[in-house]
Amino acid sequence: VQALEWVMKIAQECERLYQNEEGLKWITRGLSILQKLKGRLPLHEHLSQEFELLFLQVQFQLHLGNLPQAEESLSKLADIATQLKDNHHQARSCCLHAQYSQWLGKYTESLHYAQQALEVYQRAGTRAEQASGLYEVGLAYFYLGDYHRAIQYYEQARIIFRNTKDYRQLIDVLDSLGNAHTKLGEGRKALEYYRQALDLCKQINDIKSQSDLLNNRGVALRTLGYYQEALEQFREACEIDKKIGNRLGLAFSLSNLGQVYRLLGIHDQALTYYQQAHELFRILESPAEQGIMERLLGGIYRERGEVTVARAYLGTALQCAQRSSARAEEAECLRELGELAYVEGEYDQALDWIQRALRIGQELGLALTMARCWQALSKIYFDRHNYQNALQVSNELFKLLEEHEWAGELSLIHISEPT
Repeated sequence: VQALEWVMKIAQECERLYQNEEGLKWITRGLSILQKLKGRLPLHEHLSQEFELLFLQVQFQLHLGNLPQAEESLSKLADIATQLKDNHHQARSCCLHAQYSQWLGKYTESLHYAQQALEVYQRAGTRAEQASGLYEVGLAYFYLGDYHRAIQYYEQARIIFRNTKDYRQLIDVLDSLGNAHTKLGEGRKALEYYRQALDLCKQINDIKSQSDLLNNRGVALRTLGYYQEALEQFREACEIDKKIGNRLGLAFSLSNLGQVYRLLGIHDQALTYYQQAHELFRILESPAEQGIMERLLGGIYRERGEVTVARAYLGTALQCAQRSSARAEEAECLRELGELAYVEGEYDQALDWIQRALRIGQELGLALTMARCWQALSKIYFDRHNYQNALQVSNELFKLLEEHEWAGELSLIHISEPT
């Protein structure tokens, strides 16, 4: 029993330090010890210990991209939660199912599990558990592209975690708030959240979260036009990710480096980083992130004039976004396809794609997507000599540009001199 307690403590420390492979070894030892204790511990205690070991095992497996093993462990975890017949274990199982669904890109399913967990926690959980449930629901809305609603849930969770001084959870919430405000074109507000989170990271020596924050802070700096500062953040995150073996974080870092080089017009360098990131996401079996990378690859091939390759990537990316109900990503795919049709002179098809993207952007309040759509529409209307419509959508575009901090994204919008 003492050996099992020590194994659990070491595994938890491995999780804190992001030592996933080492953590899995300790979990295997723990499950072996628990098997020897079968019949010697009260049934409820035995099941509770197995639940805790499996919970950590799933997290390690997800971080390593071992999805078949994670699914098997998650199934065992759900069975044990049912046998334990208490709200606490049922809700934690739902939270882990929500995270697994996010990894698979099944965002509607993720929201369902997160809402189940929150319902249980609000009925019979502690304040900290309620905050965890609020945060999981916020994450689900974020991945569905509903950033305003995500912020509402994040803010409720932030207040509770601040009061309970649960700094690791508070770091995650502050990071997520920054991400949502970045998506809404509020880069300076996002930077303030990242600053608070980074201060806490240094205070509790959370290396893995520091890498995530550097990446996300770099994205905010990029949207504000501070490209060199953004590159520094991404490179620093890359070094941390390599050091701690965080392949998922490394894939995001490489993708972000590619984005900056694309904005700088250095397409060959951008393409190299995109391809490296795409391969890592493939190895990690992360279909949602693979889909995003395929859209980015399609966009850069479009800008390089390689239309056939661009169309293939963008078509696959759109299917992936629609399968996972990622509507914000779907809108970006539709817009990219519209831009591609415009380049090929297929104006009617281009109008259809871009207007569909605009409707999603307006429904979800995605200001940057709306701006890109209006810019694309203004070019199409101008080329077809429909100057009244061109003027109308251009006015809408410039209103948004005045309201949001997008200096760094303007080179992707390509404001044309005639318009």
